Amino acid sequence: MSTPTFYVKVLNLSDAVVANPLPVAGVEFSDVAYVPGQMNLGTCRLLLNDIRDPLYDYCRDSYHSLDYQQRIEIYADKDRKATPVWTGVITELPSSLDRLEVVGEGILHRLN
Repeated sequence: MSTPTFYVKVLNLSDAVVANPLPVAGVEFSDVAYVPGQMNLGTCRLLLNDIRDPLYDYCRDSYHSLDYQQRIEIYADKDRKATPVWTGVITELPSSLDRLEVVGEGILHRLN
């Protein structure tokens, strides 16, 4: 069975596009669920291309444009026109070249 391909769009707080698509090496996310009395936001992890990857030079400007609280939209369709399958905000950025990933929490994070 093949792994589904997801496409990522990132927007700033003014809804201006930061990257569309954001080139990534992998996408992982959990569904956002609401359980009364509990806060379950759902999370995502975007694996960035390694600096030794030939694609890194193409990705560098997009990666350097990422910032906290920017909106992440994950789509199942390449054109990114359908409803996103996951939406959230960036809560963690790479702290070193050893951990090239961006972490986000579900959009309910802004209500917290």
